[in-house]
Amino acid sequence: MTPLSFHISENTFFLNAAQTHIQITACLPGCMRIRYSPKPESGARQSLMVQLEPRHHPLLSVIENSKCFIVSTSEMSIQIDKQTLAFTYLDSAGNLLTKEPDRGGKTLEAVDAVVNV
Repeated sequence: MTPLSFHISENTFFLNAAQTHIQITACLPGCMRIRYSPKPESGARQSLMVQLEPRHHPLLSVIENSKCFIVSTSEMSIQIDKQTLAFTYLDSAGNLLTKEPDRGGKTLEAVDAVVNV
């Protein structure tokens, strides 16, 4: 198993593994923004897709057990399997919303991005 390290800053959960860096930010009680990258983030930068303008950030709680991390707001939770990093999404009552395959569902391949100015 790859060693995992994590920390929480305000309403954001950061999880780092060998070639995987995950950042989960609570935008609203029922909405979490997920960043998944093979490289660590090099500082905070403004997203071109998500514009956050909340009056206050929802509370984010994190529970760690032997099998997973559970990242929650008052309306939803994301369970992150420690072995595969597969995500399982649950509502506040614990009902399954959707999930990735148990083997993990994320695949990242490097691509060249070209921006014409």
